Amino acid sequence: MPDALSPQSTRPATRNVRLVGAFRGSAPLRILSIQGVGSATRLRQSQIGGIWEFFSNRLFRFTPRGIGTIVRDDLFPVVGTYRLSRNSIRISGQRSSSIGLGGGAAVFIDGIFARAQNGQVFARIIQSTTASSAFVGIGGPISGGSRNTYDFTIRMARIVGNLLR
Repeated sequence: MPDALSPQSTRPATRNVRLVGAFRGSAPLRILSIQGVGSATRLRQSQIGGIWEFFSNRLFRFTPRGIGTIVRDDLFPVVGTYRLSRNSIRISGQRSSSIGLGGGAAVFIDGIFARAQNGQVFARIIQSTTASSAFVGIGGPISGGSRNTYDFTIRMARIVGNLLR
């Protein structure tokens, strides 16, 4: 991944990378749990007010609301790539974190932003969060893990830029 926008960064680090568009999540229209027992309430809280930024180097950054309180600060913000077509933006990103000896967590985001005929922008996102732990006990290795996956649609409010106009 280019150094210009690492998952840990909060701003583009070079002059040749510029913000070309940004959206704020404004209203989840549908949240469907595909796998796991995670909290749809926490997902909704993190998405409403979450910021999706698109940069000139074809990277995007998603910064949810509530980093460190609603969502883990070692997994967000998520950085990934996007492809722009005339009527849509396809995104794919991930971020991972190591926890202790043999444990870890990751978040994966895939989706599409599209403009409706009335001009409103909507995003359909699949977000999956995994966590695993492993350690060696007296009888050998012990491991465990979880995965929560959501498919949701959310209305977006334009902050800046001409993407999907």
